[in-house]
Amino acid sequence: MQVVKWDRAGGPGGLRAGVSTSVLAALLASLTARARAAQRVNGRVAMWAFLAAVAAESASGRSVLEQLAAAPLSVAATAALIAVGSNAPKFASGVSLSSLIASASREGLPPQLRFFNKTHELWVGRVAMLGFVGLVGTELVLRRALF
Repeated sequence: MQVVKWDRAGGPGGLRAGVSTSVLAALLASLTARARAAQRVNGRVAMWAFLAAVAAESASGRSVLEQLAAAPLSVAATAALIAVGSNAPKFASGVSLSSLIASASREGLPPQLRFFNKTHELWVGRVAMLGFVGLVGTELVLRRALF
């Protein structure tokens, strides 16, 4: 077991932190898995939010923030429902969400579905998050609905 040394500036050097590198590596791996699971759930919420915002904006002509101000409880409840639904397989199977996500690989899928995997979902979620923030930001600058 190695001991990591840190100096006063926060880098390797003088002060002994007393944390083993194996414990630190395990902690970082755990945080990374949790962060990816959280990012996946947030991405799912963003995908639905972007789709719903564009559809509602097209139908009503009201911006995202106007829609949010008009029905904040509905928006929050929908986001919470999507987040809970994303974790439903974890509770139904008794298997950790990280294990379920890790098992969602290209192997075992029919050829026409190989594009739909955990990596693709993560990237589409990231794009949806950026798209939603970009939509709100554009509407703030323009002071009107974009669609």
